[in-house]
Amino acid sequence: MNIQLPVALGSSKLQTTQRLDGATTVDVQHVMAANPLPLISGNITSAVSSVVGDVTDAGMIAFQVTGTYAGVNLAFEVSINGTDWFSVFCLRADKSALEATSGVLTANTSRAWVCDVNGFRQFRVRSTAWTSGTAAIAIAPSPSSMEMDPYVTLAAGANTIGNVGLVAGSQNIGNVGLTAGSQTIGNVGIGVKTTGGATPGKLISAATTNSTLVKGSAGTLYSLHATNNSASWRYLKLYNKGIAPTVGSDAPVMTVGLPPASSIPVALPEAIGQAFASGIGLAITGVMSDADATAIGANEVAVSYTFA
Repeated sequence: MNIQLPVALGSSKLQTTQRLDGATTVDVQHVMAANPLPLISGNITSAVSSVVGDVTDAGMIAFQVTGTYAGVNLAFEVSINGTDWFSVFCLRADKSALEATSGVLTANTSRAWVCDVNGFRQFRVRSTAWTSGTAAIAIAPSPSSMEMDPYVTLAAGANTIGNVGLVAGSQNIGNVGLTAGSQTIGNVGIGVKTTGGATPGKLISAATTNSTLVKGSAGTLYSLHATNNSASWRYLKLYNKGIAPTVGSDAPVMTVGLPPASSIPVALPEAIGQAFASGIGLAITGVMSDADATAIGANEVAVSYTFA
């Protein structure tokens, strides 16, 4: 069964589909409404030409440039009040690139863009450069909305994302410093290592206050163990100094009491050690106070340590 539409359709179109009505196939014709927004067109014939169109009812537009011309550069702009104009980025149809201008086009180039104009009342294509000829502009508004993908144009050959700062040939990412052939990442320390560890040291007391410079610059003390053979308390004092401490005048940053006839490990921050900003010094005295300079006996106290 055919259904006749006794009306003038104008620019609308008919679409015919079929459906089953019992055992009978029925042709059904639908009116497909045409885009109700008119085409906007104009010409660029100077360096100050513009083609302006009303896009009040449009959500997006497609527009193109064709013709016989040379030296033309086009700017794409939108406005709410028709007086103040703002640049707008449009998606180039032949390339995944967002552009607010065409750049100087090769002579007689045909090119198209699509652009989101939702909320604006006017759109224009404005020339900022022109040498000769006529560049024909056609703007097709559409009530449809446009979802713009966040395209990012990478310059040829650069392709640096997030400023990771790769230097040609070094291949250091995050400054891990891989050396050719070593393949040691993060100093995981698997296997026998002969370098890079802490330095060991020891002191066996003399009949003095045993002022000792362990390291003359900033360092870290990783382990400390002391044995007191005497029948009296002895006091191990640590100094943050780049020269041997002056016992009795310099103030220690740590004082460790050593009980008579004992051997003790001194607790330091696990894994990271105890940092000394200026240097590492030590002394051993017979009294606890910072100002004490009482000498102890020879071979009374032994101190073992590791540092870096």
